[in-house]
Amino acid sequence: MAINTDSTDYVACAVRLASSIKQHNATARVCVISNVEVHNPVFDHVQQLTADIVNPYANDPAVFRLSPFRETIKLEADMLIASNINHWWD
Repeated sequence: MAINTDSTDYVACAVRLASSIKQHNATARVCVISNVEVHNPVFDHVQQLTADIVNPYANDPAVFRLSPFRETIKLEADMLIASNINHWWD
């Protein structure tokens, strides 16, 4: 999830995270879930939060409902991936 606040652009953080994932895992597919519209080709899927999710910080389970993938790993937007993570799927 990339939930922008008045002080932090978490979408920009998520772009850097997605770029770091794809740098080490070229075939990885990445979805971002956000409270704002996102237009960046680094993301394979973009999901915008709906009004029924009042407090997105308390709705981590919504990630698995909103994810378009059969298997999902939730990462914090302000992370970076420094090596190949394909073994996470084993």
